[in-house]
Parts: sequence; C-alpha cells; structure tokens
Amino acid sequence: MAKLTEGGWQLPFSTRVDSIPNFQHSYAVGDDLTVEDLAQDTASLDQAGRDRVASIAMDDPLLFNRLVAADRGAAAVNVTITLPRKEMGEVPSVMASARTLAEEVRGEFPDIELVLTGMVPMNAALEEASINDISFLIPIMYGVLILAMIGFLRSFSGTLGTVFVIGLSAAMAMGLAGWLGIRLTPPSATAPTIILSLAIADSVHILVVMFAAMRRGMDKRAAIVESLRVNFGPVFLTSLTTAIGFLTLNSSDAPPFHDLGNITAMGVMRPGSIRSSSCRPSCR
Repeated sequence: MAKLTEGGWQLPFSTRVDSIPNFQHSYAVGDDLTVEDLAQDTASLDQAGRDRVASIAMDDPLLFNRLVAADRGAAAVNVTITLPRKEMGEVPSVMASARTLAEEVRGEFPDIELVLTGMVPMNAALEEASINDISFLIPIMYGVLILAMIGFLRSFSGTLGTVFVIGLSAAMAMGLAGWLGIRLTPPSATAPTIILSLAIADSVHILVVMFAAMRRGMDKRAAIVESLRVNFGPVFLTSLTTAIGFLTLNSSDAPPFHDLGNITAMGVMRPGSIRSSSCRPSCR
C-alpha cells in the first residue's frame, strides 16, 4: 500500500492521496499532542506494529468502512484527480499511468487483488466502450441490416441506394457537428446509429411503394414519382417531428445529451433522403 500511496502522487493531475499509511493519526502523551503518519515505514513493521495499525484503522471512523473494509479483507488508496479539462486526452493519460502503476504493484505482490475504480475509471470505461462499439459492434450491425434488406427487398441496387442514403445522412450530421465544434462523447457517439434506423425506415417506405407501382406496370420514372407523391408528406412529417423530439434534449442538464439531440436532428432532416431510383432487376 505504501507503493500505491507513493505512486498515486505521480499520477497526472493528482492533488491528494489518502491511504492508511499516510493517514494523519493524532494521539496525546501527557500534555503533548502528536500528529504523524499512521505507518511511516511499512516495510519495517513487525507483527505487533501491523496489529497496532489495524486496530487504529478499525477504530477510527475516518478509516473504518471508508479506506478499510469491516472484515479487513480490503483496503483502498484514494487519489484525488483534478482535471483541468483543457484537452481531450486528460482522462486517458491518467488511466494509462494508473494501469501502469497497478501492473507494477501486481507484479511485486501477485497475491493481492488490485482493482481500479472511481469517476476517472468510469469515464474512461464509457469512452473505451464507445470506441469498441464503433469499431466492432456497429460494423456487425450494418452487415446484418444490409443482409436483411437484400433478403427482404430482393434488390441489390435498392439495398445499395439505401446504404448510400444512410452514409450521406450520417456523414452530413457528423461533418456539421465537427464544423460546429461539437465534441464526440459516449452519448453523442450513438447519433449515427439512431440516424441509421431512421434512414432505413424512410428508404424502405419509398422503395416498397415504388416496387409495388412497378409491379402494376408503371415504368421506373413514373413509379418513383408515384412513390414520392405518396410518401413525401408522411416521411417529411415523421422526420420533422423526430428532429423536434431530439432537439428537446437541449433542455437536459447534461451537455452531452444536447450534442446527441442536435447531431441526430441534423441527420434526420437530411436533404434528399427520401429519394431513391433503385429497382429490382425483375421490375425493369
């Protein structure tokens, strides 16, 4: 624990370290009041010294059930991190140093189970989970949706047109977000997925009506015009009300949800998102 205490001071942006070894223990001898670290040299403590430290820690309300568990099975080292919040890499840099320190302690004391917890690890976990989702889960989701559209529409060109609409919608929304200086956070990073769902729904409505018109004998251009005539109003109204709904997230107390609502609203009200000129080969 002494190594963790010393290493805690070396973490970026650390302003305070609280642990059992450096706990300011006060005691009186006659008229003299002494305040000192509870365990100044942990390496030289004998069994009697360790028992004394444990007894004091279990009796002190500032340590009991705070930095030491009631069953003596766990103890904590609390590092106060004060982030200046000027750069995006502050949390990752703290976590990288904390994980390096943890690995060093695990290597020196393999019998001790060491875990990192707190607000900084939680924020880092949210960011890392979002990155993992974007790089792994979202591509799988896109693949499943594309295969489903090919199976349901039975049209490669119709599926390609839908993917084109999805890509332009998400690219426009994220591009405008970057141009407006909106930073990506775990909540706002989900905006492309929401835009994906709405873009697919609008495109499928257009395609289904167009295919139905072509099966009735209309040529391709006339079928597109008929599909737009039938769907323009409902699709536009749906997109508008959805955008308004997401814009209400600006009333939230959490700024990341403002960004989520604004990015999604920009993607939902994409220009030209209800157009499609694709048709199954059997309809041509």
